[in-house]
Amino acid sequence: MSFEVIVRGFGYAIALLALIGAAVWYGWELRERLAVKIEYFRITNRQWADYDAQRRVNHGKVPLRAELHTHRQSDK
Repeated sequence: MSFEVIVRGFGYAIALLALIGAAVWYGWELRERLAVKIEYFRITNRQWADYDAQRRVNHGKVPLRAELHTHRQSDK
């Protein structure tokens, strides 16, 4: 292996680590914004879990809040 190949590999490794670091930082920033938004709208963890469950059941389509209310009333 030549010195040039080693230096190029080292440069690629540094660039890749910088890219991974930027992605982690950006993801953490998005997570923080989402947490603030959830707190602002007073959404509880239980409501968030119910929302996720409805998305899984309906294959990504979320029913309106009024429809959820209707379904809950019919379950009783």
